[in-house]
Amino acid sequence: MADKDLPAVTVIGAGSVGLLLAGDLAAAGARTTIVARTRAQAEAIGRYGIAVREADGSRRVSHPASTWADETPARGGSADWVVLCVKQPDLDDRICGIALGHAGAAGRILAVQNGIGHEEWLAERIERSRLRVAVTTIGARRTGAAGVDRTGRGMTSIGRADDNGAGAGRARQAGVAAPDESDERFMRLLRAAGWSCEWTDDLRRLLWDKLTVNAIINPLTALLRVPNGRLASSPDTKRLMRELYGEIERLRVAEGVPAGPDMWERVLEVCRRTAANRSSMLQDVERGRPTELDWITGSLLRAAERRGVAMPANRTVYLLLKAGLSTGTEVERDVRHLGMDC
Repeated sequence: MADKDLPAVTVIGAGSVGLLLAGDLAAAGARTTIVARTRAQAEAIGRYGIAVREADGSRRVSHPASTWADETPARGGSADWVVLCVKQPDLDDRICGIALGHAGAAGRILAVQNGIGHEEWLAERIERSRLRVAVTTIGARRTGAAGVDRTGRGMTSIGRADDNGAGAGRARQAGVAAPDESDERFMRLLRAAGWSCEWTDDLRRLLWDKLTVNAIINPLTALLRVPNGRLASSPDTKRLMRELYGEIERLRVAEGVPAGPDMWERVLEVCRRTAANRSSMLQDVERGRPTELDWITGSLLRAAERRGVAMPANRTVYLLLKAGLSTGTEVERDVRHLGMDC
């Protein structure tokens, strides 16, 4: 039974991260609503609950208080927090309207997306005082309409959308960047649900750090059709990774968010730590779903064009993967369906 003293949370998006978050929050006793893309998935979650499987093979089923399909409008909602777990390609005015409907007049909205740019897009549509942005390194893999594997604990960092990293010290002195009671209450709930989380006043750097990792691992694993660990274990792929990283590093300097001295090692460590994982972009390619390529590598290339920074290696990987998505993916899936190798 839900605990009325805990914040009420609506999770929009029933992909891997959304399912995991909703399942963990419901298990912690929060009044949890999940909004799925389709009515069929919403009905499956409502009937069977969300099954979370841990790394040790143990399995737990929890039941959100309510499930919705995102075709159903919400008005006069009373969620204390609405968490946007949709991918950037699906973040549009309709989804934004659904979030505001569930949040009602006072609820907070937390954006959990890869890449950059979404925070500014949302800030044009949602009052900045209500908007928060999260950067998470938690690992999850959806196994069905209502099932998800936890593949890594990670850290979730939350900050204000108006903290771009510049002048963070001034913001702290003015008390702008500090979390308020609603923020603290939500983070306590996340910790109770088993999620490591922290408040950050350096959100822009964290967004760029995650983008750096994603822009190297995701496109290459999707292009080469290999799990994460294969990238760092081959001298050839490691050299290509280093080329991509060097270009991103130069762009970060131009953007005023230079990478830390350990950033390259962090990229390699992610490959090693998630060696058996298949990146989200690779999974999207294998399942014939839209990828976040335009919001990961594409966002880098757009920033590079604005800054006049050359990124030939990143552009080549981007174009090769785009070409593969438009011409080769259907053929590859058809051949695999026939039990043949390609």
